[in-house]
Amino acid sequence: MVHSYSVHDGFLEVSSIQQGDIERLRTLRNLDAIRFSFIDSRVISPEEQKMWFERYKEKDDDFMFAIRLAQTTVGFFALYGYDRDRETVEFGRFMIDPKHQGKGSGRRAIALALLIAFGKLKVSEVTLEVFGENTTAVKLYDSAGFKVVSGKGDLVKMAYRAIGNRAE
Repeated sequence: MVHSYSVHDGFLEVSSIQQGDIERLRTLRNLDAIRFSFIDSRVISPEEQKMWFERYKEKDDDFMFAIRLAQTTVGFFALYGYDRDRETVEFGRFMIDPKHQGKGSGRRAIALALLIAFGKLKVSEVTLEVFGENTTAVKLYDSAGFKVVSGKGDLVKMAYRAIGNRAE
């Protein structure tokens, strides 16, 4: 969905993706070090990426963001499956360039994603699914406040819930 949500923390800026971001998104998504964490882990062609972006722009429950550090795009994430009635959204399509991993960008980006979810989208719960064997990601999500709520097959479902005026 074309949106204009944007937040920053003095270190990272998170803003809606634009047409000019889709090749960087595709290139990053296709890295072996990143695509293993996606359910659909095949390599995406430029044509497939363009078609995806056209479909994305028509959705009203899907918000894709670029993560920028000093004008450099270091990653992406999405808040999707936004259900206004149930006040829920799913966090995913999360990727940080391997050159920028291990420096706090991932944890900061998750915090900014939660700020958008709870502050702008007004949800009461953010969920995600992650491969249980991806222990680095599970630990990162746990340290950001997500809790395991269920598992199905290789996937673990985690949730971050708002209680009253605070998120938990």
